[in-house]
Amino acid sequence: MGDRIFTFRQFSVAQSCCAMKVGTDGVLLGAWASGGRRILDVGTGTGLIAMMMAQRFAAAEVWALEIDAAACRQAAANFGACPFASRLHLVGDSVQRFAESTEEKFGVVVCNPPYFVDSLHCKDEQRTAARHNNRLTFQELFACSKRLLEPAGELCVIVPSGSLSALTMAAALNGFFIKARCDVRTTERKPPRRHLLSFVLRSPDGVAMSEHTLQNQDGSRSEWYAALTSAFYIH
Repeated sequence: MGDRIFTFRQFSVAQSCCAMKVGTDGVLLGAWASGGRRILDVGTGTGLIAMMMAQRFAAAEVWALEIDAAACRQAAANFGACPFASRLHLVGDSVQRFAESTEEKFGVVVCNPPYFVDSLHCKDEQRTAARHNNRLTFQELFACSKRLLEPAGELCVIVPSGSLSALTMAAALNGFFIKARCDVRTTERKPPRRHLLSFVLRSPDGVAMSEHTLQNQDGSRSEWYAALTSAFYIH
């Protein structure tokens, strides 16, 4: 699912950034995550999720963190070309250092986190950093989010099924509770491969559970996926 690629010109958030490519995971998280007045995108990459959040929430100020210099340059170019440039703030740093140095608090933190643990690294260092948690573990993500979130804030993430147990364990160890969970199947016949989750620091009254499918049998977008992402596609 993460390997399915769309050219960025398909999205209305920044049509001039047509060299950018994005995966389904980022699209799902950017379209599903909760919003707030102040939003932080951890590991923004080339800026997709940050721009989607800025488009969805017109009153929001969105900060985007990125440690990789090449990705940071691409994000800066994409931000500068999009209609929401004045509300997008790019910071070239790790979330660990940012959490230690800033006094800013956020209503929402969003993250499409690295998820491969103890697996072989590919030769492409940038791709390795994006997919492996050698720079940001789940434990670090929750610990930093705890420092950065407002008391009633939310942390919204997407992970593959193989990482779900480790993610929820790290959440519990840092005092987070699941507020919402959406399990996503590629097709109706396959088990869920991705999980969208919202975490909060206060025990909610209940957990909003849902399950959806990305594709119909003919390969077209499902009604749910089409509705979720309709604001970002040029029809």
